[in-house]
Amino acid sequence: MKISEPMQSLRDALSVRRIDWEDKSDCVSRGSSGRYVIERTLFRSGNETISAIYAYNEDSCGRYGLTYGWPNMVEVMPLDDIDYVDPRPMTTDQILECIIA
Repeated sequence: MKISEPMQSLRDALSVRRIDWEDKSDCVSRGSSGRYVIERTLFRSGNETISAIYAYNEDSCGRYGLTYGWPNMVEVMPLDDIDYVDPRPMTTDQILECIIA
């Protein structure tokens, strides 16, 4: 599966900074109706596990985004908070400034 430009940009930036990340992506076939793709990258920032997601449906007519900020941003949220936090659409630069800094 080819990774989207926004997700690849994030992964490259994390790797350059020697921040470990995990690929938790998945793809579900919907038969003749196409497929559901979720690109997920998990990484640590301090004591937080951060989830970055880029998800879409793909069929014979094209791609349809399912995440905030699609197609130019990834959807980002902490996973360790007890309180639910809405995901935020962010560019790689915003992630580096706000979360990793």
